[in-house]
Amino acid sequence: MIRPIQIIYCLLIFLSVGVTMTSVAKQQTALCLKSRGKKEVLPITERQARKITGRYKLIKSNECIDLVLSSSEMEQIEQTDAARILVSLMSGKNLPTFSLGDLIKAAIILSKGQVDMTTHGEYFAKLLGYEYSISAALNKTIQRQKMAALDATMVAKTIASDPNQFVSDLKEIGLDAKVEARFIKAFGLCANGYLDHSYCVYMRRILIEKPIKKYDNPVTFTRRAFHSTHDILQDSKDRSQLFAAFRLLANNINKIASDLKLNDFNKACMAKCIADEMLTFRSTRDYPFLTPSLLYSSLFESGAKNMAQPFGMCLNYATITSTLLKALNFSGKNELAMAGLHFFNVVTIDGQRYHFHPMRKYGRDCSFFPIS
Repeated sequence: MIRPIQIIYCLLIFLSVGVTMTSVAKQQTALCLKSRGKKEVLPITERQARKITGRYKLIKSNECIDLVLSSSEMEQIEQTDAARILVSLMSGKNLPTFSLGDLIKAAIILSKGQVDMTTHGEYFAKLLGYEYSISAALNKTIQRQKMAALDATMVAKTIASDPNQFVSDLKEIGLDAKVEARFIKAFGLCANGYLDHSYCVYMRRILIEKPIKKYDNPVTFTRRAFHSTHDILQDSKDRSQLFAAFRLLANNINKIASDLKLNDFNKACMAKCIADEMLTFRSTRDYPFLTPSLLYSSLFESGAKNMAQPFGMCLNYATITSTLLKALNFSGKNELAMAGLHFFNVVTIDGQRYHFHPMRKYGRDCSFFPIS
């Protein structure tokens, strides 16, 4: 016979659907499990179940859950592979704190569409590591997946239409195929996107955000401190393929910006976008042995070599963005800045100083933060 106190415990637990379990909720879950004498989990294999139940209890449909959850909600869980995805992506060391309600949300999201975890699984796992809820991480992963499909379409259209003969001229240079593909992608998404009205709505947005105090007094550097930020349009003895490609890109984005009369916000956004698309981020903490070569690239290599490398940390992103701003004839002040151990860009537009951060530190869009 079910006691009233047991019903109260169950209601307290499961009415908190969608909210991360607190320590109190965990205690209530344990009491509920103990009172029913059950140690069952969602419909996954016994081996998978043990990986999860080491830290958090997921309860299968039993009398306790039936007090709150409808049969249709339980069916949503049973008909999706939410549990399988969670177990396959996470080890016991980095399981996030989550509620049954959040798993239900995740199951409903998965029932409405497929998530390509082969391609985007690492991104999903990182979001969980940043303490996103499972459902929020899934939603962001699905959005990323949709944008990746749109981006691929835009790159294909760029190759087919070949605006200003950029693609043809680039292929004549004879770059390595992977480097060439990154140049085409950056040009297609960040510059040619302005010319394509069907893609234009998906371009990076210009966002003026609230100030962030920790960046109000950054240490700034002149571009002379970084060889990679020297003017790439000046006469140079460099006759390398990389320099030719870099100069071709600079001339083409400058023409588009001039033809469309882009303002300084859009020019800064275009430069940030190209840096974002050319490099894959590598943190100094996770890749300590790669850090010296990335530092050397920004400090002593040419802008072309700095941009052509496949990976970068914040300094590489910032120096590439600064170099491209000069190529775009950015009219305001263009500074490299540092706060703590993080490098970023500071620009002056219409008399106001802003800091902004390539490498998608604050997302895909172009967020400008006023400096007081």
